[in-house]
Amino acid sequence: MLTTNQNVMTNSKLRNTYIDTARGIGILLLILGHIVTANSYLFNWIYSFHMPLFFFLSGMVVNEKNFCNFPTYIKKKNKARLLPYFVITFLGIIICMIIPQYRKDAIALGLTAHIVNIFLYLRPAWLYIGQVWFLPALFWSEIYFYGFYKLVGKKHIFIQLATSLIFVVGARYIWYLDPYIPITRRVPFLLDVAFMGTFCYILGFFAKKLCIFERINKWWSLPLIPILLVINIYFGTYLNGYVNMCDLVFVDAFRYITAMIAGVGFILLLSLFIQKIRFLQWLGRYSLPLFASHTFIIYLVREIVYHITGTYYTMMADVPNKLAVLMTIGVLIFLIPIGLLYSFLQSQLKKLSLLKKQA
Repeated sequence: MLTTNQNVMTNSKLRNTYIDTARGIGILLLILGHIVTANSYLFNWIYSFHMPLFFFLSGMVVNEKNFCNFPTYIKKKNKARLLPYFVITFLGIIICMIIPQYRKDAIALGLTAHIVNIFLYLRPAWLYIGQVWFLPALFWSEIYFYGFYKLVGKKHIFIQLATSLIFVVGARYIWYLDPYIPITRRVPFLLDVAFMGTFCYILGFFAKKLCIFERINKWWSLPLIPILLVINIYFGTYLNGYVNMCDLVFVDAFRYITAMIAGVGFILLLSLFIQKIRFLQWLGRYSLPLFASHTFIIYLVREIVYHITGTYYTMMADVPNKLAVLMTIGVLIFLIPIGLLYSFLQSQLKKLSLLKKQA
């Protein structure tokens, strides 16, 4: 049971475990979503909630003690979000310059286009790391959330919820500004994408603040898992079809939010029951390097599939669902040593930092 006072008192340990598990599931869906054929039912189901899930989980681990000093807060977020974005992008450029096939595509786009995509749109193109848009979008979502928290963070929960809907309205209508923006013709720096990201972040913050998943009766909540999945599929895959948070494609905002909340709730409740699966915990704990590198591994696995089957598949275009699942498993196998290397380097850096403090 997760309803005793003792369990609520130790919620940080529980939260870390099931949040890591939920994040691990998110990584699995991210990989599969970058392989399976676009606009298929499976693809549309994944896209109905998988990126909002990461924003939601980020909101669930918010530390309110960090909201005292804005310069310190923004410096910390720069280091945690923007620095990895540029490091990953730089590594992506290096890898593309090394591999002839990737180098050809990258050079064909042109230097100016790369500069605009990397520094203005914050969405690298033809560098096989397009997913890193999440990091700067999360950065701006956290900046927006800082303002939200300072303005209404101490108000009644209903006032906070009502205020959070401002970000939904912003996400839905901000693209109307695009024709009036000179040069870029779109709001730059992912400031527009961060609106929906902030809303998801706020929902995660509420879930954490109210200890919703820590207080919930685990076994009584079991019937909710299929119910939430059905709601997600009906309002998302069936009614709303293809959506894309990064491109501000929401179709119907009410359906999108309903499907998104149901999908996120489904994953989190499921995570409560399967949080002891060590591999999912591990995926969630080392999600950053796996998130950053998985697209390169996808194309490596595609080459292996080509040599085995003689068929050259195009990712997100013509990959059958069964093959997409098998390829996802193959990608995970290659990602394991990357995660282990990251873990080793992380531990060595901590040891060096400790030695410096002791010196």
